[in-house]
Amino acid sequence: MPRILYWIGQNLIHFCLAKYMQEQFDAEYSAIIDCTNKPKVFFQNQQIVNFKKTWFYHDHFDNLNSKPDLDYLAKFEKKFNITLSKLSHNERLFMEFNEFYNFSENEILCILERECKLFEEVLENPPDFVLMFTPFFHHEALFYNLCKFKNVKVLDIFQSRLPSRSVISLKDKLQKFNTFQNDDSFESFSDLRRYINNVAPKDNFGFQNQDFQNSKKNLVKAGLNFLLNSDYKLPQTHYTYFGRTKFKVLQNYSMNSLKVKRRKKFIDNNFIFKPTGEKFVLYPLQLDSESSLLINSPFHINQIEIIKNIAKSLPINYKLYVKEHPSAKYRNWRSIETYEKISSLPNVQLIHPEAEPNNFLEKASLIITINSTVALDALLWGTPSMVFANNSLDYQDWGYSIMSEIKKIPTFENLSPLISKYIDSQVDLKAVTKFIKFLEEISFNSNLATLVGKIDTVFQYGGFLVDVDISENQMNDFLKENENLFSELVNAHVKEIKKEQLF
Repeated sequence: MPRILYWIGQNLIHFCLAKYMQEQFDAEYSAIIDCTNKPKVFFQNQQIVNFKKTWFYHDHFDNLNSKPDLDYLAKFEKKFNITLSKLSHNERLFMEFNEFYNFSENEILCILERECKLFEEVLENPPDFVLMFTPFFHHEALFYNLCKFKNVKVLDIFQSRLPSRSVISLKDKLQKFNTFQNDDSFESFSDLRRYINNVAPKDNFGFQNQDFQNSKKNLVKAGLNFLLNSDYKLPQTHYTYFGRTKFKVLQNYSMNSLKVKRRKKFIDNNFIFKPTGEKFVLYPLQLDSESSLLINSPFHINQIEIIKNIAKSLPINYKLYVKEHPSAKYRNWRSIETYEKISSLPNVQLIHPEAEPNNFLEKASLIITINSTVALDALLWGTPSMVFANNSLDYQDWGYSIMSEIKKIPTFENLSPLISKYIDSQVDLKAVTKFIKFLEEISFNSNLATLVGKIDTVFQYGGFLVDVDISENQMNDFLKENENLFSELVNAHVKEIKKEQLF
């Protein structure tokens, strides 16, 4: 009987998966549960999934003022070949993005020590399979890497760049790309784009659907729930909520509301919506506080410096267009000072986040990015792409950097000659087609984004509040209502497990 461990986070997807898989697959189930206090009560009492053992992640971080065991951490690094500093230095909670609390070095080291010991305990009798999302935070990446070192099969689910399709264990599957054979061909890039729209029509792309944090009614309900909660103890029980008193949260929200209005006004007045006729290279800004940079490209997080280096490396008759990420609104936009630093560069122009991206992808002479999905989007328009994150098995580059058509930038010293070499170069349609067909081959139809959106709506006030009461009746009603939407995810995971058991 296989042993299966689920990493259950705030979005509840893997709890629902466990429920449905338990009904059709005989296995021993356990879970690491990473949640706030109110959902914890539900998980402690629920009778829906029969977990043999559960670990509540946040139960292990009391007394962070104790002296960390540096000898243990050093031995852990050597034993498992994991660089802990790279993870901790790029955890957004420990960086300037945290508006409520400044962690001391001692606290960070204590957190790492507790995590390492917890995960060693969990894996002392290792499961056969771990089911989780592709890591977004440092502790998820730590557990993932530890599992890989111990040869525990991780079935991490990832939203494919093909809308409505997901991939399980993307990093493992990418290793088969070079031997993948594809005989399909298209006459043009426009034919390839039409094919993609037919095979995977665009709906809820990514995890942030149109309703995510987009309802004033839900905002008011979430706010009242939070303010009237007489048992609010998260700042004492969860290090992820240190400093988040009710007063500070309310004060922070009020101040950020004013910042957002000023910043959006600056964007509307100073950013352009369409190309203005000159030759240009496009750099899409990425969200500074997201895992695509912090975990997957930890040495390329200073985007202002990257923009400066690109700008000084361009041919004299080209401009650099810098497009703001549309999801930056969920992070209160960047500071006006940041935008002014970028726009002060003599050959740089900022692009409005609401501008139609295809207008720029089609007319650009080159796309340069750290590991944004725009690198692949550009190839679909026949526009050459270059990336700084040059590890083809990075978690969240969507797998595209394994393509030879994605040119890698090893150092800034190589930037200028590489730009001169690839600017306005021809993109191989067959090579791009091969990757798209490969991505279709390794992915499956999935309602993952829709399900995450439904969980936001049903349980979490449209994404505004995660510390919510969950009743067993409420969960059972949700599971019954969405059983068909989960079926593809369940079948894909069961198929992966059975395939691995054959070897």
